[in-house]
Order: sequence, then structure tokens, then C-alpha cells
Amino acid sequence: MSKILLLFLFLIIWFKFFSQVGYFYIKGENIVQTSGCIVLQDIHWKNSGKENLYSGSYVKFTGNTLQQISGDSVTTFAGIIINNSGGGVYLNQNVEIKDTLRIISGYFDLKDKIADFGTTGYLTGEDENNRVRA
Repeated sequence: MSKILLLFLFLIIWFKFFSQVGYFYIKGENIVQTSGCIVLQDIHWKNSGKENLYSGSYVKFTGNTLQQISGDSVTTFAGIIINNSGGGVYLNQNVEIKDTLRIISGYFDLKDKIADFGTTGYLTGEDENNRVRA
């Protein structure tokens, strides 16, 4: 587990320093997150592989640059936190959200994609200025 967290930390630091807006790119590997939070500051999420993001874990999108969720594969998130003053996060691929979509700052823009909450997911923190839009 600690090796995976170190890999995440390395990738986030590498992307932050070697590209203006980078990608957290999953390709072919099996990414497992059993708890805790992956923080992507001004980094996009791209999934073309397989992920296992279990209940109790979150991916947090932060920063001041518009971020995207994309890839060839649908990502099943346990939880998503949006705290992005640069416009928020938009979808270029459908997503599933099993637990919580929490909006602190910014938009969660569907862009004609689907965010499937199933029977267990829910939205929190939405207000007039920070919300889901299509």
C-alpha cells in the first residue's frame, strides 16, 4: 500500500513540475485506493486502464486551472471533492460515483456525459455559484 501511495506522490510532483497542466494517467495498470485521498492540483484525470477506488477513498480536484476527467475507460470513483477556483472539473468520459460528490468551489460540468450515482451516491455542497451543470 505504501508503494502505491509513494508512486501517486511521485507522479503528482512530477506532473506539477514538468508540465503546466499534467495528467494523472492510468493505462493498463491496476490502481487500488482503499482509503485516503488522492489530491490532483491543476492535474487532469485520464483513465484508460483499470482502477479500484474503494468506499472511504476520495479524489480531490484542486487548483485554479479547469480540470477534466477523461480516458477510454469509465472511472468508478468512491468519492470526488471539487475545490477548484479556476472553473472546476468537466467530463470527457462518463463516471460512476458510489459515495459522495462534494462541491466546495467550482463547477462539475457534465458536458453531455453521464455521472451515475447508482443507489448509494449523493451530492453535497452545491449552491448557486458551485454546482453541477450540463
